[in-house]
Amino acid sequence: MFRLQRFFSLTSLATLLLTAVALGLFYRMLAIDVLLDEGENRNIAITRVLANSLWPQIQPLLESSREAQDHAAAQRLHQSILSRIQGLAVIKVKLYSPAGLTVFSTTNEEIGADQSTNPAIPLALRGQVSNSFVERDHYNEFDRQVEALDLLQTYIPLYLPDTEQVAGIFEVYSDYTPLLRKIRHTQWSVMAGTLVTLALLYAALLLLVRHADRVIQAQSNRLQDSVDALQKARDELEQRVAQRTQDLAQRNLQLAKEIEERERMEQQVIQQEKMAAIGSLAAGIVHEIGNPIASLLGLLESLDADERARHWPEDLHTDLELARQQGQRLADINRDVSEFANPQSESPEWLDFNNLVARTCRLMRYDRRLQDTQVRLQLEPRLPALRVAGSQMVQVLMHLLSNAADALQVRYGSEPGGVIQVQTFMSGEQVGLKVLDNGCGMTPEVLARATDAFYTTKPVGQGTGLGLAVCHTIVRAHGGTLSLKSDAGDGTIAIVQLPAPESGQRGIQAEPN
Repeated sequence: MFRLQRFFSLTSLATLLLTAVALGLFYRMLAIDVLLDEGENRNIAITRVLANSLWPQIQPLLESSREAQDHAAAQRLHQSILSRIQGLAVIKVKLYSPAGLTVFSTTNEEIGADQSTNPAIPLALRGQVSNSFVERDHYNEFDRQVEALDLLQTYIPLYLPDTEQVAGIFEVYSDYTPLLRKIRHTQWSVMAGTLVTLALLYAALLLLVRHADRVIQAQSNRLQDSVDALQKARDELEQRVAQRTQDLAQRNLQLAKEIEERERMEQQVIQQEKMAAIGSLAAGIVHEIGNPIASLLGLLESLDADERARHWPEDLHTDLELARQQGQRLADINRDVSEFANPQSESPEWLDFNNLVARTCRLMRYDRRLQDTQVRLQLEPRLPALRVAGSQMVQVLMHLLSNAADALQVRYGSEPGGVIQVQTFMSGEQVGLKVLDNGCGMTPEVLARATDAFYTTKPVGQGTGLGLAVCHTIVRAHGGTLSLKSDAGDGTIAIVQLPAPESGQRGIQAEPN
C-alpha cells in the first residue's frame, strides 16, 4: 500500500468519527437550548396564570413572617396549585418572600426554609428570570442537592398588581426526563446517520484514492524505465564524447576569437556603467553647478579688490568672503565632476591608491543617497603605489559605494543612522580595499548570486544587475579577487585584494589624503 492510500485511510477515519461526534454534540446543544427557551416561556406563563388566579391566597403568605405562617392557608394554596398544574410536566412549585423565606412549597417539609443565600433570589428581586438546568444525578447549585431527575428550575419575579415592585418569587420545577431521553435517542440517531453517510462518502473516495495509487505506481514504473533509458543514453554519450574530443582542437581557434570579442564587449559594458554612474552623480549635484560660476567668482574678486571696498562695514566684508567661499566650492565640485567624466587611459599605470580612493569617496559625497550617511575613511599610510587602470579602479569603488548606499536606503530610508567605512590595508603580498556598511545585508541565496551578470534584486528599470559582475571582471583582470560577506539585516563587507608590486618595483609610498 502506498503512503497516499495509508494516509488517506487514517485521516479519513479519524475525520469521520470526529465529524459524527461533533454533529451529535451540536444537535444535543441546539436541542437543549431550544428546550430551555421553550421551558422558560412555559414556566413564565404558568407563573402568570397562578399569580393572576390565586393572588388573594398568595398575598397573605408573602406578607407573613416565619413566626406567623398560616399552614392552613398554605394547604389551601397547595390544593389550588395542584388542580391547575395537573397534566403538566411541573413537579414542584415554590413561593419565596422578598426576604428569601420559603412561604410555600408543594413539598411541605420545605416550607419555612431560609433561601436568602440562594444566588437566584437577588436576581429575581431585580426583575430578572433565572434558569438552571440540572441533569439527573448531578448537583443542583441552587438547592445544594443531587437531583434524581432531569430538571429545569425557573425563578420568576412576582409583581404587585399594576406596579413594578417585586412582591415575591415563584420557583417552578419542570421534569424534562422524557424529553431529554428523546434528545439522547435522536442524538445517537444523528451520529449513526452521519457515520453511515460519511462511510459511504469515504468508500467512494477510497476507490478514487486506490485508482490514484495505481496511476502513481504506473507513473513510477515509467519513470524508472526513463531513468534506465537515460543511463543507457549517458553511456552512449560518453562514447561519442570520446570520439569528438579531436574536434575540440579545431574549435579552440574559434573559441579564442569569441573570448576576444567578449572582452571587447565587457569593455563597452564597463564604459556604459561608468556613464550611468556619472548620470547618477549629476542628478545629485545638478542644483549646485551652473554656467555663471566663473563670472560670479570674477565679480567677487573685482569687488574685493575695489578701492571703495576698504570703506565698507566689516560685516559686509564678511558676507563678501562667505559668498566667495561658496562660489569656490561650486567651482571645486564642477572640477571634480569634470575630472571624473573626462576619458582616461584604460592602460595600467603607477597610481597612489590612497589618493584614488580618497578622491572617489569625496566625489561620491555629492550622491543624494549619501547626503545623510557617514562615510569614514581609514587609509593605510604605508601603502605602496599600484600599477592599475585608474578609471577602472574608480569604477569598482563607485559600484561598491553605490551598492552600500542602496542597502542603507532599504534599511533606514530617509532616517539617519547609515555608516559606510572605506579602508585600505596590506595583507601579506597584497593590497586590500574594504567597504563596510550597516545596511540591510543579503540572504545566503542572494549572496550566492550577487556577482552573476544581470542578476538584481531591484525593481525592473532600477538596476541592470551588472554592477558587481563588472567589478568582479575588473578585479580579476588585475590579478586580484573580490569577495563578499553579508548577513540579512547585519550589513555587508566587500573586500578587494590586488597583488602588490615586487619590492624592487614599488617606487613611491602612497600617503593618505
